[in-house]
Amino acid sequence: MPPPAPASVSSPSRPGPIGVDDAQRGYDMAMANSRAREHGQAVLDFLDFIARYPSHPLASSAQYWIGEAYYVQRDYH
Repeated sequence: MPPPAPASVSSPSRPGPIGVDDAQRGYDMAMANSRAREHGQAVLDFLDFIARYPSHPLASSAQYWIGEAYYVQRDYH
């Protein structure tokens, strides 16, 4: 099964409900750290995202990327 696709950056011309842009920015920042191979920081960012937005549609994707980051770091516990 392929990994979840990274979310696209939301358009600033279409404001959403309060907090949606903040959530998207947080997720995008975590993905940027993951792509930059800053896996430790990405894990922290994804954990923060999940703590702030536990019911956000991207929360399950954030959890997946936490697992991927741990795997790349060979942190198997």
